[in-house]
Amino acid sequence: MKTINQFRKDRSGSILIVIMFAFFGYLSIYLMLSNNVRHPSSNQPLYVIQNKIDNNIYEVNIDTLTFAQKELVNSVVIDKEDMLFNRNPNFLVWTTLILIMITIASAAFPVFIGQIAQLKNKFNLKFNHILQSILFAFAIILFLAIIQMSMKGFYAPSKIIDDFGILFNHGYVIPRIVIVTFILQLPILTVIFMVGISAGKVVFDIKSKQSVEKAVSQFAMLNQILLASLQVLAILVVFSVLTTSALQQSIKSALIIKNFDIFPKEISYVYGLFFSLFLAIIFIPTYLYLRNCQNKIKHNLQNEIETENFEIPEWYNNILSKINLGGSALDNLKLSLTVLAPLISSFLPEQLRLFS
Repeated sequence: MKTINQFRKDRSGSILIVIMFAFFGYLSIYLMLSNNVRHPSSNQPLYVIQNKIDNNIYEVNIDTLTFAQKELVNSVVIDKEDMLFNRNPNFLVWTTLILIMITIASAAFPVFIGQIAQLKNKFNLKFNHILQSILFAFAIILFLAIIQMSMKGFYAPSKIIDDFGILFNHGYVIPRIVIVTFILQLPILTVIFMVGISAGKVVFDIKSKQSVEKAVSQFAMLNQILLASLQVLAILVVFSVLTTSALQQSIKSALIIKNFDIFPKEISYVYGLFFSLFLAIIFIPTYLYLRNCQNKIKHNLQNEIETENFEIPEWYNNILSKINLGGSALDNLKLSLTVLAPLISSFLPEQLRLFS
């Protein structure tokens, strides 16, 4: 058994690894965005004059001033690299959301890699089980990517950026961010599928208190891991939806077209629907399978009672009361809201006018 000092050392090392991954993720995406962002083509001169009455500084039009007045005007030249977000504040919001999302996903990456190792050791899973879970996770990501690519009939953001030369030097920045996000989510999806496999590995003797107690504890742990995985995944997905809305407004701020909606807000709603479908496909089957495995304890005991004709032991009721197999109404509501979070978040920017 580990000593307290060893535990603290391992914990400190784990936290350091998480921080390093988060920093590396932030730095990588920051450099990619910085090297590809399209700055204004020229500096911005501002001509200002100080009002002697209120002591405030006012911008003036240099063309309307006389020669004598021009001598009183101060000229301030704003560098073109300092004007990017002033001219397009929505682009600042999009950039910030992307940096936060990638940082969170990068920090979660080693955590869920460790979770994979923990499940493997705890439930004696073979390498084939891990490989199977990875393949399932990759298949889900591929399925989601194919669905999105099959959506025809609208102007893709990356193509808008390339065709009109706005925001970035190259439109491939957007699909690259999507690919990086999917890769960082792979361990989370793998853990979710491994929870289902691990639940099938839980064995117990219904007549043994220790065996049932261990099984209930294992199911509770798996349920906790599953919910934590769903919550982290939902956070990343919600950020993905919000970045879509921010990108929409960034493009519209940089590209003024009157008689054609180049990036309809309904596209964000569609992405919200697809991402909610994504969470439902991943979470619901595993969640139901885990509950079914948990219910085996109750069903097996009932069969023993009917065949062996003995009374329910008191220890069984005490153990079973420690875990709520069905979940409370509040828990079920929170689960539903978590799965629907991408769809709900797709409506929020428009309703709350988060982006102008």
